[in-house]
Formats: sequence, C-alpha cells, structure tokens
Amino acid sequence: MGEGHVVRFLERLVESELSGWPAEWEGFHWPGYTYEHTLRVRNLSLSMAQQLGADEGIIELAALLHDMGKPAGEPHGDAGAERAERVLSELGVGADSRSRVSHIIRTHTAPHPAYPVENLVLSDADFIDANFGYVAFTRYITIRAHRGYVVGEIIFGAGEWLVRSEAKREKVITDLGHAIARERLGRMHSFLEALHEDLANETDGKGPAIGIARYLAADAYRPSLFRQVGQMEKALRNHHAVNGLQPSPFPCEFVQMLEEEIAGAR
Repeated sequence: MGEGHVVRFLERLVESELSGWPAEWEGFHWPGYTYEHTLRVRNLSLSMAQQLGADEGIIELAALLHDMGKPAGEPHGDAGAERAERVLSELGVGADSRSRVSHIIRTHTAPHPAYPVENLVLSDADFIDANFGYVAFTRYITIRAHRGYVVGEIIFGAGEWLVRSEAKREKVITDLGHAIARERLGRMHSFLEALHEDLANETDGKGPAIGIARYLAADAYRPSLFRQVGQMEKALRNHHAVNGLQPSPFPCEFVQMLEEEIAGAR
C-alpha cells in the first residue's frame, strides 16, 4: 500500500474535487459518479494486484489519481498524469514512483500488453468497473432513466446493451481481468433473465428483479450507488418496501453482490 499520509491526503483531494463533479449531468457522467468509480477502481485494482504480485503502493496511488484529469476534458490521461506528477512531487513522493504512476495514468485508457503489470491492472480495473457486473447494470439503468425511458423500455433495450458489453471483453488484457469480466457478465445476464421473467409474470409491479430496476430508475437525478446500496440493504434487512423494491431473496442477493463488487472482491 502507499505511504499512509500520502494515501489519506489523496483520498481527501479526490473527494474534494470529484465528489461534486460534474455540477450537473454531462453525457454518461453525473455528480459524484467519478468519485465513487475512483474508489471502486482502487479497491478492484488492489485486489487484482494482490493476486498478480503487482506493486500495491504504486497501483493505489495511480488508482486514486487516474481520473483527476477528467474535469479538464477528454482525452483525460495526459492531464491526469501531469496533475499526478505535481501533487505527488508536493507530497515528497520519489521521482521513480512519480514516473511510474504518471505513466500508468497517461496510458490507462489505451494500454499496451507489453506495459508493466501495474499499468495493466489499473486499466483492466477501470474498464471492468465501468462495463461489467451489477455496478455496470445499475449505471445502465440510471443513464436510461435519466434520459426519460420508463422501466419497460430500459429492460427492452438491455439485451442489445449486453451484446455490446460482451464485445467489450476483448479490450480486457490480463487473464485475471478476463476471469472477472466473465463472472460479472454472467451476473448481468442472470439479472436480465430475472427482469424478463418479472415482465412476463409481473403482478402490480412487484416482481423482485423489476423492483430493483424501479428503485434505481426513481433515483436517477443525482444518484449515489454507495447511498443506494446502504438504503436497499437497510430496507431489506427491516423488510420494508422502498420505491418498488420488495424484500425477497433475489434483491438480498443482488445487494450483497453489489457490495462485493464495490469492495473489489468479485
């Protein structure tokens, strides 16, 4: 792991600059999404680093700073790398470590398989979080709902979206990344099957899977997955219905798996 005081400073910096960015929705981004994404990528990167024997300290620094260039516009790798160099220099991080972190950030959206394993880990973790798993499915529902689609339309379009997600697997580089993406894709297909089953058998909008979709769609203005998971977990634990979410085994399993994805465990 990175030096404790450096990591704590970067955590505060990232929260300060990204927790409210952008101020309003911009394309596929909403206020706070990039901040929460950054924390998830840090978690998944560290989990992958432990399994691959990569330098956890370098990866943690790069993961925390990898999207700091986004407010400057796209492409954001160069701007993020330059910002990382300045910040880490001010914190007294050595030149070799700064160079490695900057290179990881500069190349994280277009890595080469010959790059060091730390580069590949960060790139895969970043790409996986955005595109695979229950985390990615909640993002899909949120984006569509914000654009005005009703839940039935969102579910109808999810099949085509999943086909595109399958095709994105070719951009994952490491064998471990492929295994994680494959497992997460399996969950995505299972969720879509449950949604279709609910549509076929739904009574008064209370199917367990479709209840999750309704809950997420109802909170699409300024969503926070961290907040949503906490609310869903509390509601299910207390057997309360919230915005279409009904206490039953499937939502409990869904929330537990979401928590594991957020923690980088799955």
